[in-house]
Amino acid sequence: MSGIFHIRRIRLIHFHNFVDETLPVRRNLFLVGDNQSGKTTVLDAVHFALTAGVEMEFNAAARFGPRSDAGRNLASIVLRYDLEKDVALRGQCVAYAAVEVREEDDVTFHTFGVGVYATSIDAQPEVWGFIARGKGLEEVGLVMEDTDLDGSVRRRPADRGELEESLGRDKVFDKGRYRTALAQFLYRDRDDYRRVMELITAAKSYRELVARARNLDDLFIGLLPPPAESEFREVRDALRAIDGIQADLGDLESELGILRNILDRLGEARRETEKIARYGYVGAELATREARRDHEEASAALEEARLSAGSATDRLAAAESRESTLTDSLRTVRGGEGFALVEREAEARRDLEPAEHDRDRGREDLRRRDVDLRRARDVSVEALRLLEDARRLAREAVRKSSEGVAHCGPEAARAVEAFADAALAIEAGVPVDPAVVRKPFHALRASLSGTALAAGRMEARAEGEFRRLCDEAGRKDHEADAVRERAEVLPDLPRYGELLAALREQAAGAVPLYRLLDLSPELPGSVGSVLECFLGPRVLGAVAAPASCHAAARAAVLAHGNGVEILDTEDLRKRGDLAAPGTLPAFLTPVGDEEPGLLALSYLARIAGDVRVLPPEKGRDGHGRVVWTDGRMYDEGAEARVDPGPPRFFGEEARKAAALAEESRIRLEAEGMRREAGIAEKEAADRRSVAEACRAAGEALDAATPDLLLARKDHADAAAKAVADVEASVASATAAVEAAEARVCQCGARLAELTESVAAQGLERLRQRAGELEKELGSARREKEEALKGLERRLAAVEEKEKRLVGAGSRREAAESEGERRREALRNLIEPAHRADVDDYVFRTMRGSQIQPANIPDLVLSAHNARTKAFAVIQSSDGIRNERIYHRYGFRLDEEHREVRDPSGRPVEEAYGVREEEVRSLQTALDEKTRDLLERVVMAGLVRRLQGQVRDLEETIRGINRLAADLSFGQSRFQFSLKKRPEYRRLLELLQEESILQPAVREELRDFFQARLDEFKRSREGDVPEVLDYRRWFEYVLLVSSRRDGEAAELPRQRLRFGSGGEQAVPTYLLVIAVASLLFNRTGARLRLLLLDEAFLGIDAGRREVLLQFADRAGVDFIVATPELDGVTPALQASSTLLIEKTPEQDVFVSDFHWRRPEAQASLFEKEPDVRPEDLVIGFPEKP
Repeated sequence: MSGIFHIRRIRLIHFHNFVDETLPVRRNLFLVGDNQSGKTTVLDAVHFALTAGVEMEFNAAARFGPRSDAGRNLASIVLRYDLEKDVALRGQCVAYAAVEVREEDDVTFHTFGVGVYATSIDAQPEVWGFIARGKGLEEVGLVMEDTDLDGSVRRRPADRGELEESLGRDKVFDKGRYRTALAQFLYRDRDDYRRVMELITAAKSYRELVARARNLDDLFIGLLPPPAESEFREVRDALRAIDGIQADLGDLESELGILRNILDRLGEARRETEKIARYGYVGAELATREARRDHEEASAALEEARLSAGSATDRLAAAESRESTLTDSLRTVRGGEGFALVEREAEARRDLEPAEHDRDRGREDLRRRDVDLRRARDVSVEALRLLEDARRLAREAVRKSSEGVAHCGPEAARAVEAFADAALAIEAGVPVDPAVVRKPFHALRASLSGTALAAGRMEARAEGEFRRLCDEAGRKDHEADAVRERAEVLPDLPRYGELLAALREQAAGAVPLYRLLDLSPELPGSVGSVLECFLGPRVLGAVAAPASCHAAARAAVLAHGNGVEILDTEDLRKRGDLAAPGTLPAFLTPVGDEEPGLLALSYLARIAGDVRVLPPEKGRDGHGRVVWTDGRMYDEGAEARVDPGPPRFFGEEARKAAALAEESRIRLEAEGMRREAGIAEKEAADRRSVAEACRAAGEALDAATPDLLLARKDHADAAAKAVADVEASVASATAAVEAAEARVCQCGARLAELTESVAAQGLERLRQRAGELEKELGSARREKEEALKGLERRLAAVEEKEKRLVGAGSRREAAESEGERRREALRNLIEPAHRADVDDYVFRTMRGSQIQPANIPDLVLSAHNARTKAFAVIQSSDGIRNERIYHRYGFRLDEEHREVRDPSGRPVEEAYGVREEEVRSLQTALDEKTRDLLERVVMAGLVRRLQGQVRDLEETIRGINRLAADLSFGQSRFQFSLKKRPEYRRLLELLQEESILQPAVREELRDFFQARLDEFKRSREGDVPEVLDYRRWFEYVLLVSSRRDGEAAELPRQRLRFGSGGEQAVPTYLLVIAVASLLFNRTGARLRLLLLDEAFLGIDAGRREVLLQFADRAGVDFIVATPELDGVTPALQASSTLLIEKTPEQDVFVSDFHWRRPEAQASLFEKEPDVRPEDLVIGFPEKP
């Protein structure tokens, strides 16, 4: 690029109060004048011409709040908005801010600037820019002339179209293209232009710069070029690409995980199926072995049974032979004479025995029936007693429930009476309708329950009301104690007491307005309430604070909110408003410290200075705001009245009286609440007694329910019927005994007669022999029967053993067949290596011989359950029905073959293999991307940029120190140094040029960045992580050396804070100027300009001269706006000072004064004046 530019002239057309003003400049421009004269407007105009209003703030030095606070904007500047009158002084119009620069040859001029068209304060203005190379301001048609009908010429700003016609369309741009064109014109490129504009913006408002820079580190960070954002953008883009691959990889891995889960569950199902088959085979094999043992045992038992049957046949033959012999002998004895009589005797004896047996049995039956009769009678008596007890309980229940029934109403009384009558009418043997008893009982029970429930609810409400009133009374007592402690009432503002407590802690001198004033003795005391009502709580509660604690009080009040006001002490003291006689503030007098009271009166004079206080007989007389002493008020068209009364806020005695009255009122309210609480407590007790009576009545009735009465009656009726039945059976048994005794007598008489005849004929021996033979024959027959039964048993045993043998054989064959079937089924499920010897696999490898047969069903059931669970997981949303794979594959589960296939028959194993290969491929691509990011983007790009930025930073520090090496500020010289932060020391060592070539260092550096890739990803768009911000790797140290000893010592920020404002500002300005010079050098800037608003405040003249000398040496031009500082100083080669004055009509006048540093003295004795007349130019010098 060619030589350096210096600003020659600035032209402002319709730019705020400047109608059409051309301001001459000799390199440096100093703007002096009163506040609000327009100095900052010129500064903003140049800034606006450089930026087209992008990322700039108008009047930045005057802002105390955050950037979001509304302030001066472009539309208000063009339309000349009057803040005090809240009106725009111009209609829609065009405005220009143009700058003419000259090259160093002072012959070639260029002009650039920005035009604006605004229609209203709220509308967005239209902005354009222009660059006229080789043309001065006069050659740029910024003003057009129109001729009116009367021939007069009217000048107006040219619009964009007219400017394009004058300069050409290629010289006029929209603001985005204008910034690009201006960047190429004044700087090398858009990036350099942006960095210079950031520095100009930061330096423009020194106060904001210092406020943001809490220490020297923040100041350097704000002034140094930003970190490697473009390289990091490439890193972020690469990380996003990696994130995309990782997202795809995550999706595939998630899908692969689902497929793996399906395969795992499928494998589990197959293993459980193998277990089921194996346990089944083990059970079948054990059953086969058991069947074989059973068959062998059945064969042996059959042979033994057949031998036993042969022995039984022999015993039967012998018994039959003996029976035949005895039968013949008995037949011979019975064939003799007289045996018929013996037979009849024997027959009579045989008849007597059953008759006696029947008689004995009848007697025993009669005895048992007598016992049953006594027992039945006892039961009947007990049942009657229980019935009577139930009736007694019913009577007692009716009696006990009378108290509860009394609270239930007439229906309950009728129900209890009906129940009592029905209960008393219940008797054994008397029919009764159960509904007659149950219906009144249930009605009574429901009435008691409902009454108890209602009473309980009323008790709960009364108890709650009692507690609420007690709590409220306690709060009232606490409130009364607080009022008594304060000895005053508070304005009706939310949480005002909390605010006063906060002010006592944070700003002890802050006082509410009402404490600062008292009523004038001229007014009757009854007017106090009227004045307080008119002012309202917001005014009465306003807070006044002396300057010493105003900032703390303001912070506390604004933090509190709720509409409480804090008086602007400085503004009120400056304006000093006085109340007119007869107005409301005139009837108030300050108390205590006079200054806060006067401030309070000044505030009231401003907001209520037009409020007239009149006696009742006077009229309003056109006043807009009036207060009459009888309580009437008139406020801008609205009229009201309050009862006159003593003040509650104005005057200490009035506040005490009001507090005493308020305390009495609150305590009366508390006492009333306690009385109401006592009534509520009594109500709760009454409701509680009603509920308890109803519950007691219900409990008494539950002890004598209709079911109990009816059950006792049924029991008594059944017992009476049982007694009657037993008595009838006793009568029948008695008749049977009598008949049996008569038959025994008859049989005994016949036997005695026949026995006597046998004895008379001597037939005893024959009867004895026949008896012996009968006994032997009976014995023989029994032996035969036993032998026959034994033979039958043994033959049946043989038959059973034969059947058992046949069954055992069938079971053995079936078990062997089942075992073979299960062996083949298991063979297909096990590994091929074990199929040759299934038994070895089952009983040796899998320890099947240790399985107990009784455990096999449980093992099979457990395997079945596990397989069913595995199938359920496969069929669930964790398996083939997962939304990630369901529509992609459409898998179906074949439980019989334990397979999962898609509609085309492809198994899930194949799909898993395909996906696994895709995951490996993506993982490989991800690894390659990550390596590429680390090697190409980070190691080759970002690292080199970081190395360059560290070198530039170090060179910047050395350049600053070179520029400031011989500058003395009083007795001190300043230098800056860098100190590596411990956490970044290793990174800086790794970034050294010679070390980064070593493989181990590169690997460590690669690991360093790879470990922070997640941090890089989390960074916001446009932000660079702190670990990549080279400005934050160092601590910036200010070194100060004395001209006496020359040794440099570190000057910490903590120690610098104890110096004056000027002492603290010198290093800051030194740094700003040095950084600007180095940045201008680095970017090849053609316009080396800094804008400084409210500059060099607090810096003495000597140090200020050194700073200006430093700027002149560094080749930095200034535009400075201060109230008093001019540019007449030998420290500057040339300067212009503009005195800007504004009239009450908002018109601006500019007076200019130009300075040029005298030439060096030609010879030793030649004497020239300090200032030559040609160096002092009033107005702009003629163009050579």
